Amino acid sequence: MRFTPAQLLDGIPEAERSAMRLDGEIARLALGDVPLDAIDSPALRAGVALPRRDARLVAELGTAAWIWGARDAPPEPPELCVELRSRVVRPLDGAIRLRERTLPAAQVRELDGVRVTGRALTAIDLARDRAVLADVDRRAIALLLADAAGGAEGVLEILDSLPSPHRRRAASRLREIAAQEALTR
Repeated sequence: MRFTPAQLLDGIPEAERSAMRLDGEIARLALGDVPLDAIDSPALRAGVALPRRDARLVAELGTAAWIWGARDAPPEPPELCVELRSRVVRPLDGAIRLRERTLPAAQVRELDGVRVTGRALTAIDLARDRAVLADVDRRAIALLLADAAGGAEGVLEILDSLPSPHRRRAASRLREIAAQEALTR
């Protein structure tokens, strides 16, 4: 059985973790701790973004952008979703932002047991679902478009294949950000 760095530290009490942080053995990353020699990767970020969470949860929007390396810091609270057919009790404490939605299976990736929307769907979701695009979201979309298979055109093709509201707004924003990036290169 293979363990992620976050899972290796799972059973260690908080007092001992604090001592390990002071000794420089581990560092805080998002909602978890990781060994200092752990290599930063999407799989590592996914493991600390959703530690000990329900397997039905999928990281999306800003959380997924951070996992893919398109944001410097994860959003607070984490932005997660579940399939419409899943039955999940929403936490009342505001510890996570959770919504139900239809998820195209081809656009969801699994990283060390954590489900994350793919780069293309994350860019589409940010462009479509944010009422106002903050600078951090614009930068994230630009990076996700650059890393997505097929680039901006490939992402726009995926958008056209999805049955989703606000498609025109998303397409307009994606084209605008792609054009801006082309000018600044």
